[in-house]
Amino acid sequence: MVRQPHPDEDNPAWETAPIPSLVVEITSRTTQHRDHHEKRALYRDAGVPEYWVVDGAARTTTIIKPATVDEIVRDTMCWHPNGAPEPLCFTVDEVFGPKR
Repeated sequence: MVRQPHPDEDNPAWETAPIPSLVVEITSRTTQHRDHHEKRALYRDAGVPEYWVVDGAARTTTIIKPATVDEIVRDTMCWHPNGAPEPLCFTVDEVFGPKR
């Protein structure tokens, strides 16, 4: 994916946009490979500190951070960005609903 300047001068170009603290992708059977490989490399190279790949069918979230082993979460997730006084924590059931 190549960033292109936005044609509207009131909106900044991608090149000058701030780097997100977290990127979350909702994966599907058709996007799974791209989400775990191409987008992973894109976000890593852009300096994104944390990337989540959410798989609703498997009820899991893969947490990807540079220079760490991927973490697959099936129960409770927490996100604690730099500068936040407390982490944001929630259960997988809160996201996907109770198991049937």
